[in-house]
Amino acid sequence: MSEADDSGLPEEASGKLEQTNAVTVNENGPWRRFSVSGSRQIFQNLDDMYEYGSDIVMNYGRKYKIFIVLENLDSRTVYNLLYPNQPHYWVVEKFPPDPVVLLDNPDQGPDLDFSPLYERMVEWAEQGVKSDLKPKGSVQVSTYKGVPVYLPDPTLDYSRPESQTEATTGAATGTTVQTTTTKTLWSKS
Repeated sequence: MSEADDSGLPEEASGKLEQTNAVTVNENGPWRRFSVSGSRQIFQNLDDMYEYGSDIVMNYGRKYKIFIVLENLDSRTVYNLLYPNQPHYWVVEKFPPDPVVLLDNPDQGPDLDFSPLYERMVEWAEQGVKSDLKPKGSVQVSTYKGVPVYLPDPTLDYSRPESQTEATTGAATGTTVQTTTTKTLWSKS
């Protein structure tokens, strides 16, 4: 049967010939706006960053990852953020598990520390680590304990796009697969 002749197929009768996402995409996960954030992932709020950022960092090859969080007001947050009503850069850093905890829980993974970028830059400066990191699309709004405070440029659009296309290339085969994710509002019915 040729591809052009789909008549009589069960898919055609049920109106399901169009391709859709093979995996349900959770709208609380991160997104990118390459024109303003580069490859940096964006989260709507802190809860989403805590929930999804942990997995991203655990599977990331480097010790830390920087995210953009748009809404930084959260009752769980113990941080006294500078400029709490503005988008912020957050750093999630991996640390080896505490050896005492590891004795009782040998399967314990690395500990994660979530903190605003400017606080992490202060720690890095105290440790003698390069701390003059200026993220793409950022503006310096002040200084904090001797380091610059960078926030995402408020004039840029960080909103979730209606659709995103990303490509993944397999290391073994070199095959590139392009995936387009379209924002869809799901309802429980």
